[in-house]
Parts: sequence; structure tokens; C-alpha cells
Amino acid sequence: MFTNRFRSSLLTGLIGMLIVTAPAQAQKVNCSNEFRSGKLYFDQAKGAQDDTQREALYAKSLGKFEVAVEHCPDKWEYRARYALILCEMAKVSLSKIPLSTSEEVVGHEKAALDFYKKAGSEFDAALETKDGTKKKAIKFVKNNRGHYWVHNYNEGLELLEEEDAAGAAVRFEIARFLDNKDVRSVNQGAVALIQAGQRDKALQWVEEGLAIDPEDEGLIDKKTKIFRDMAISNANEASEEESQEKLMKAVGLYDSLIEDDPKDPNLLFERGLSKLTGASFVGKADEAKGQVLYAEAAEDFLASAELVDPAGSNAEFHHNCLFNAVQAYNGAGENDKMMNVLEKYTCANPMDAAAWQFKAGALIDGDDQTGAVAALMISKSLRGTELPVDSAVATAEGEAKASVSNLGKPDKIFSYQEASSGNQIQTWFWTEKNIARCFILGDQQGEMIWCGEAAAASSQD
Repeated sequence: MFTNRFRSSLLTGLIGMLIVTAPAQAQKVNCSNEFRSGKLYFDQAKGAQDDTQREALYAKSLGKFEVAVEHCPDKWEYRARYALILCEMAKVSLSKIPLSTSEEVVGHEKAALDFYKKAGSEFDAALETKDGTKKKAIKFVKNNRGHYWVHNYNEGLELLEEEDAAGAAVRFEIARFLDNKDVRSVNQGAVALIQAGQRDKALQWVEEGLAIDPEDEGLIDKKTKIFRDMAISNANEASEEESQEKLMKAVGLYDSLIEDDPKDPNLLFERGLSKLTGASFVGKADEAKGQVLYAEAAEDFLASAELVDPAGSNAEFHHNCLFNAVQAYNGAGENDKMMNVLEKYTCANPMDAAAWQFKAGALIDGDDQTGAVAALMISKSLRGTELPVDSAVATAEGEAKASVSNLGKPDKIFSYQEASSGNQIQTWFWTEKNIARCFILGDQQGEMIWCGEAAAASSQD
């Protein structure tokens, strides 16, 4: 009896030892139960009247869906509904912002962005499962993804109208997370980021959008605008210390744009301005390099001028191109080229005082004292007072009166008083004939002829 009891006790002890020392077996997760519980909590949360209760139920739902997806990742509906609860949790985070401190707002926004980003990837993952290509799966994902996408996209548009660019950018970023193939959110998001002063991030978005749709005109236009803004900013902000770096960055941005659209006169003009702005800084350190940049600027201005019709609405732009080319060639020290362009400019816009002043300086350099004096008088007259033509002609004497007999009544008359002598100098313009004559009390003091055969004959005399 003793022996039997001993054996029985020993067996019991061994069994106990086996039970204690045997490794614990992992409990198998019932994915369908977790999924059903997640749906139940989700539906209960939708009907909850209290925000705190709703948030608690959403949190429980989230936990259940997380377990179901972790252990059964090949079920499209698990992943799609997991995406839904993530979107709802994101909405909860955003709903807290109006009542939060500035520090808390950052945390709520980050949480919302993280939830929506995860939701977008789960919507995608649902379609990549074995049954994700079925009509039911595709329709479910499309409808629900679209619901949250439209909500955030429209919120972004409203915030833009309210001039809350930073808030709008967050909404458009959420829309991108939910559907990264829809470039509408990229387009509007870039607008918001530009308005919020986040130009570099806007450019990054645009580049990413163009990778999806290289032909999207809105994105192409925004890229051009951003590049232009950055280029102009770099050129204008250049100082003597950092001019070359800023300048070359601006020029490089324009190079990229012009490579894509070599026939855009505005781009060529703006690149010319960048070079013209920077050349003065560069020239202080290295005169030769500065002159090269001036010459390149002039070529850009001339190329721009050739791409527009000089008549009508484009006349002023054409004039600006030519005049800037004159200034650029002057900076480059290329007087012959400057005079050629100046002649074109004078033909197009003979009533510009600055052009005649440039011409006076060039004629002095060319030892044409008589021509220089005439050009300078014309320049000063145009900066003076315009006189009524009929009154001036009626009281004209001497050579001024004779000019009316020879050339007809002038189209314009301007006058100024010479500071040193006190003389009143009048300049009469016959614009159709391209002739200007300067008079003191009827005596002719100088004459300039520009443009066409008359100018060529005058230059040979």
C-alpha cells in the first residue's frame, strides 16, 4: 500500500512538474470575432451622443480592427474598415483643435495626419489583397475613400477662401494621404503652401504631382510661377557678399524654365533682368565677369523683343526689351551694339528722354560734340513742359518759322529753361518724318534725324 501510494504521488508530482515547466502555447486569435467586435464598437460610436463616449468606443473599435488586420492581413474588408476607423479617429483629433492651446494644436494636427496617412495606405492595401479586385471591394473602397477625400478637399477650399492658408494646406495634405493619385489636392495644396510662404514645400508637391501627371497644366503653371518667384527673389535679395550665388541660382531656375518653353518672351525678359541685376554686383569683384553678364542680359532682352509684335498691346513690352538691352550693352562696354539697339529703340519710342540722354553720352564718346548737344537738348526738353503746337507755331520766328514751311506743322513741341544761360529752348518734333529740331528764339541750335533712310543720310553728312 505504501508503495502504491508513493508511485501515485510521484506520478502526480511529475505531471505537476510537466504542467509547470511546459512552454505556454500562444492563444490563437479569432480574426472574425475581432472584426465583428470592431464593427460593433464602430456602429455604437456612430450613435453615441456624448463626445467622450464616442471617442472611447472609436478607440475600442480601432484596437479590435488592428488585431484583425495584424493576424489576417489578406482580408480586404478588414483593411478597408480599419481605414474607416482611422479616418474617424483623425476627425476626432481635428475636432479638438478649436478648443486647444497652440501647443496642443500641433499635437492634434500631427495625430490627424498620422491617422489619415495610415488610412490611405490601408485603403490601398485592401485593393491589393486576393479579393481586392472584386467589384464589391473596389466599390466599397472608392465610395468610402472618396467620402473622406471630398470632405477634406472641400474643407481646404473653404479655409482658402477664409485666408487660412496654413489650415488649408493641412486639409489638402490629408486629401493627398487618402488618395495620392488625385492631383487636384496637389494643385490646391500648392496654392495654399505658396500663400502660407512655404514655397519650397509647394515646389516639392508640384514636382510630385507632375510625376503622376506630367501634362497637368495647372501644375506646370504653378511650377513656372514658383520658379519665377524664387528666381526674382534670389536676384533681388543678392547683396555684394552673396551676389554670385544668388544670381546663379536665379539664372539656373530660369534656364530650367526656358529649356521647357524657349519661346516664352516673359521668361527671357526676366532672366535678362536677373543677369542685369546681378552683373553690377559681380562686376565690382570681377569687371570682366560683370561685362559678360551684361552682354548675356542684352541678348536675352533682344531675344524677348523678337518674340512679340511691337505694335498694339505689346508695344510697351517691346520698348522695355529694347531699352533694357541698351542699358545692358552699355554696362558691357559694347558701344557699337548699344548704338544699333538704341537706334531701333528710338525708332520705336522717340519720345523717351532717357534714350536721348544715352545717345548724347554715346555721341560724346564718339567725338560728335554737335550731335551730343542736340541729343541732350532733346532729352531735357522731353523732361520739361509740353507746349500747345498751334500757339507756338503762330508766334514762331526765323528758322523755326521756316521749318514749318519746309516740314509742315510739328506734331509735338516741348520746352525747358537752360540753367546756365537762362535761355528758353524749344524742341519741335515731326514724328512722322523722324526729325527733331531745337530752337532758341527761333534760331536753330541742333537737329536729330532718326530711323530709316533720312537717318542714314544724316549720319553720312
